[in-house]
Amino acid sequence: MSSRSKQTSVNKGRSRKKSPIRKRKVSQSKNKSALSGITNASIGHILKRAGVVRQGKGDDKSATSLPDVVRTDLDELMNTLVGAAVKIAKYDGRKTLMEKDVRAALSLHGIDLTVGLAKKVDRTDGLKGRRGTGKKYKKVEGDKKPRRAKPGKAAAREIKREQKNSDHLNFPKVAFDRLVKDVSKHYTDKNTAARVSVAFVLLLQLAVEDYLVKLVTGANKLSKHAGRQTLFIKDYTLAKDVSNNILRI
Repeated sequence: MSSRSKQTSVNKGRSRKKSPIRKRKVSQSKNKSALSGITNASIGHILKRAGVVRQGKGDDKSATSLPDVVRTDLDELMNTLVGAAVKIAKYDGRKTLMEKDVRAALSLHGIDLTVGLAKKVDRTDGLKGRRGTGKKYKKVEGDKKPRRAKPGKAAAREIKREQKNSDHLNFPKVAFDRLVKDVSKHYTDKNTAARVSVAFVLLLQLAVEDYLVKLVTGANKLSKHAGRQTLFIKDYTLAKDVSNNILRI
């Protein structure tokens, strides 16, 4: 009997191991909350627009960061405004949330829009996604090494760019739309997402971002009053407590 025939007979007797079944990634993404779509980078744009140079943690050096605290307040604000808008639409005999429902919910909770902010709803060309930060430097042979900027100049440049491009939305539109539908499920009868118009989502996003920018601006003034350029969580908490537009839940 040849050596090849012996190997084939041995291989036939062995049982092959079954490969493990791989789970699809789609099932894992469904478990994530809609609030996770509001990333730290988008919240960082709001902090830069408010003039924050640096951000730090609390005195106890906890794992909670400033974007996490802002994200928690965003969840509370969304539940307050969307819940009020759903009740107003039901009272009016409608199933679709419209722009006037946002205005009524804002006025009921004492949140005023910035002058000229409501006119941006019609300017859809200016409310596009965020632009890039510009072309990156590519090193070419013979070129000198780019000079390093002084401390604080890069942050000042980012703040100036964010305040100049104030027409652009900070939160991703798809993530914010998903968040609105997820929050509206808690206030409907059949636990399904409410129907929303495009103007409703657009004005709600403008109002929420404007509210957060005002809140962070007040916290930044408190940090400067204390002689610091670093914004801590305690500054943000104090600004929220002493502000006139405290969340009414």
